[in-house]
Amino acid sequence: MHIASRYISSIENSGQHPSLLDDMSDIGLRIVTAAAKAIKEVETEDSCRTPG
Repeated sequence: MHIASRYISSIENSGQHPSLLDDMSDIGLRIVTAAAKAIKEVETEDSCRTPG
């Protein structure tokens, strides 16, 4: 399921401080989303590795 980044930002910001993502272009949001996914993948890979 894909939820638009702007929609997620809007939900997160309801009643909270404004997000820097609100003023970001759709391309910028896609870049941030892709970077976050890549970080999550690396962290997941690292946590699955057994030492030694």
